[in-house]
Amino acid sequence: MSKGTLLVPSRRRILHFGMAGVGTTFLAGCAGMGGLAGNLMGGGEKVDWTTLGKEFAANLKKIADQTDQLLLIQAMYLDSYGLKDLAKKLKAEAANLKKGDSFGASDLDTATILSTEAANAVADKIRESGQATAQQKKVLEKGQAQHAQAIRNMWGGVLGIGVTLAKATNAAPPSISDVALFDVFKEITQTGPKALAFGETSKSTYDEYVKAFEYAGYYTPPSERLTDLSAADIS
Repeated sequence: MSKGTLLVPSRRRILHFGMAGVGTTFLAGCAGMGGLAGNLMGGGEKVDWTTLGKEFAANLKKIADQTDQLLLIQAMYLDSYGLKDLAKKLKAEAANLKKGDSFGASDLDTATILSTEAANAVADKIRESGQATAQQKKVLEKGQAQHAQAIRNMWGGVLGIGVTLAKATNAAPPSISDVALFDVFKEITQTGPKALAFGETSKSTYDEYVKAFEYAGYYTPPSERLTDLSAADIS
């Protein structure tokens, strides 16, 4: 996977963080989390893993409900710049997610990678072509509004998973002999960081799209931008 391309005119990389360790910034901001890897093996607090599992599933669903839409929005950007092959990949993944009956770590990994590839490809095309056409500007305007709303809709799930991971970090793992609860533990601790990675990537690529589109001649007014994602404003 490409590590990113240079974004005009500032010559910044469109994704200025490396994909390795994505989600750690979010995790570090969760109060009381400490070292994730170490605490998952050595936490001592007792928790109700059944309740944590239900919390995690509900928050993951909020992310799952928006993932196909986020991929389709970016496919729309790609189509508008003639990047048909990559647009087809995003549309195919969105269709798979929509008809699928499960959503997990591999889906999050794929969505994170495709989002990164799409953002980089669009930035490259904008660098080559400069100003957007009138039709492209209409697509960008429509996409930006939908893009911001989809991230708002899923952000409560991202925050919720961060909280669940914080609880899990300081907890004593369930007994391996309790298969059902140990499966819950593995799902939270293995899929949770990938959900945060997708949330982080979605927000970061959105911000970079705004900058790239401004260079192409479409300016998103500050009042319409995705700026504040505080817990107080997310249901």
